[in-house]
Amino acid sequence: TEIQASMISVFLVPLLLVTISAGEDGKLDIENETSENVIQNKQAIIALESKEDFDTFVTNDVNHVVVIGFFKDPMSKEAEEFRKAAESNDVEVQYGITSNEDLIKKVQDEHLVILIKGFDERVNKLEGEITEETVKNFVHTYHHPLIVEFDPETGFKAPMNLFLLTSAESDTFVEIMNVAKEVAKEFRSDIVRFVYVNVDDEKNRRILKFLEVREEELPTFCLTTFQGHLLKYKPDNSEFSLHNFRSLINNCKSGKVKPHLNSQDLPEDWDEFVGEHEHEVLKTKEEL
Repeated sequence: TEIQASMISVFLVPLLLVTISAGEDGKLDIENETSENVIQNKQAIIALESKEDFDTFVTNDVNHVVVIGFFKDPMSKEAEEFRKAAESNDVEVQYGITSNEDLIKKVQDEHLVILIKGFDERVNKLEGEITEETVKNFVHTYHHPLIVEFDPETGFKAPMNLFLLTSAESDTFVEIMNVAKEVAKEFRSDIVRFVYVNVDDEKNRRILKFLEVREEELPTFCLTTFQGHLLKYKPDNSEFSLHNFRSLINNCKSGKVKPHLNSQDLPEDWDEFVGEHEHEVLKTKEEL
């Protein structure tokens, strides 16, 4: 049974609204990355035995994405697969599970897995069969924002990054982000991460220099991949459009485009990051 829009509106969305808080500067305060130790020390799955438990779980911490399994029969095959996914979780989300009759009635589904977050779609539903693998893939796909802001502390966050290099003060900023989000949705289960770089921020000058993007080229976008060393790609047309984004990504994945910029090693202070994500790098080389 599909979740009806009315159920999302009446039951889930009001709960989600309080998962978003404003910081002192008035901006939304949402954090999605914490240390591996935090993940390891968390309880794998939390039993939600009542509506009050559900409310507390969803609104407990604005900084965390939550995944909830609704199962009429807590001993069902689907419920067991969900628990396995929770126990082997390797990303910063918290799992909850419920067989509460009132909650099951509200979502109108006897076997349901949803992900709740304070950004983008707010609620995502797992479609199809519920297995350990499908749950983990679902969480990996939807737990992070469609577009993340570049952080010089962490450098390159994925094996393939599409950098949006523009000013936050631009009249077209919102339009650019909306267009980019549409394409990001298409590649969200892939290895591509969309990264916004505010070119007005002085601390981002280093990344512009590293990407070899000149001042007169801004605003623009480019793509990087890591295959033993960093490869950089520029679009034939730097207009922020659905077609241009798709073309650069697809042509890069299929090998139809050559690196446009000089390829080089990552800066020394990003070595640690590459080492920590070596498995992702190797996976990328196999998939490209």
